[in-house]
Amino acid sequence: PCPINVARYLTVYSNQVGAYATVCNTLSAISKFYELSGYKLDTSSPVIDLLVKSCKRHMSSTSKPKSPLKVAHILLIRNVIDFSDPCQHAFFIALVVQFFSAVRISNLLPVSVNTMFSIKHLRRSDIAHVQNCLIVTLLWSKTLQNADDVFTIPIVSNPGSMLDPVQLYLDFANAHPVQPHFPAFTYVTSQTTHVLTQSVYQQYLKYFLSKIGIDLSSYSSHSVRRGSASFRFES
Repeated sequence: PCPINVARYLTVYSNQVGAYATVCNTLSAISKFYELSGYKLDTSSPVIDLLVKSCKRHMSSTSKPKSPLKVAHILLIRNVIDFSDPCQHAFFIALVVQFFSAVRISNLLPVSVNTMFSIKHLRRSDIAHVQNCLIVTLLWSKTLQNADDVFTIPIVSNPGSMLDPVQLYLDFANAHPVQPHFPAFTYVTSQTTHVLTQSVYQQYLKYFLSKIGIDLSSYSSHSVRRGSASFRFES
């Protein structure tokens, strides 16, 4: 069997159907048909592999990119945050740090208390105050997994701004002091430590976006990272 001929057929077929899953099912059926006929089709062939990836990217079943969060959104959220609530306070500071550093949520917060001491997630010691900056240090990321290097991100102060990331983080860290190896957005209530997790962060983000009148179907935690990239480009 010739992979190029199969790719040609799938190209025509993909223009006649609306779902990426249908293309995958058809390729599987073709492969099975060849197998039953005594032949073997190499579906990992580059020409087929690239075609399938292209279908996944462009066909209607692929999820649409989320809209970017904007500074105006964060300001509106700030107005409805109850800063006397330590968990809401921790959420808002995590939101600000993620927006101005563009880190992935997988770096920002632990998945659960059981993973709170993993090097994958920011610890208090990974956010340092140097002159008028916060220096965020990543020991691990999606693109830096071998722990053979570190990645540093500066967040510059904007004195007088309602969204000065340096002052907001320092105020939070001073109000909720914990050991350096604890997650960066750990907060304290009645001398008990609590860890802000990814799920709580995402729930709060949806809650506050809804509260300021945002359509939740267009936004997720990835909107913060997308908004950060857009903000940097516009700046």
